[in-house]
Amino acid sequence: MRENILGNAEITALTAADYKIVIRKLKEGGLSGGIIYDALICSSAIKAHAEKLLTLNGADFRRLLMAEGVDIVEP
Repeated sequence: MRENILGNAEITALTAADYKIVIRKLKEGGLSGGIIYDALICSSAIKAHAEKLLTLNGADFRRLLMAEGVDIVEP
């Protein structure tokens, strides 16, 4: 992990306010369950100004990142 990820990535932490925004958006969208974790990842990606998000679960991330400017990449 240290060599492959931490040397090539930046860690972006969410604040309590960020969590509240994610929860509010999910509630407004009628979303619950495991997608909460995907939404937190998306929020971190947006906060970090990420250009791409690598995932094996593109469908969930696409619906969360609509019009946010983060490309979803599926290997």
